[in-house]
Amino acid sequence: MPEPEGGWASLWPLDPQVRFLNHGSFGACPRHVLDYQAQLRQLLERQPVEFLGRKLPRLLDEARRGLAGFLGCAADDLVFVRNATAGVNAVLRSLPLKSEDELVVTDHASMRLLRLSAQLYNRSEEYDLLREALKELL
Repeated sequence: MPEPEGGWASLWPLDPQVRFLNHGSFGACPRHVLDYQAQLRQLLERQPVEFLGRKLPRLLDEARRGLAGFLGCAADDLVFVRNATAGVNAVLRSLPLKSEDELVVTDHASMRLLRLSAQLYNRSEEYDLLREALKELL
């Protein structure tokens, strides 16, 4: 993909004086995504019942099919979640771990997800020990 005129940063409305590196936690949207969001909001505000009850499910299905094509998987194997925390929460809760299994997470995970993993598997003491060990290594 060729670099756009003005560079990749020109695709986002971010302050050009700031080097914004963390799109994962507080992701800024590219301009074309913001424009599409505005169009969707206009449709929603014009006829909320029509949009939410009829158009939105079709739009989500279309988006899922498009994403599936991009990822090379079946659309039925994809779901949209509200945010990364909700997605990881769903995955963690779906794992059929046994008492002898271990769940290893890095210190890069959010505190919320680290606590969730410890709570789900009743390993809060082990979690505290692992976190302290990671602090010493880093």
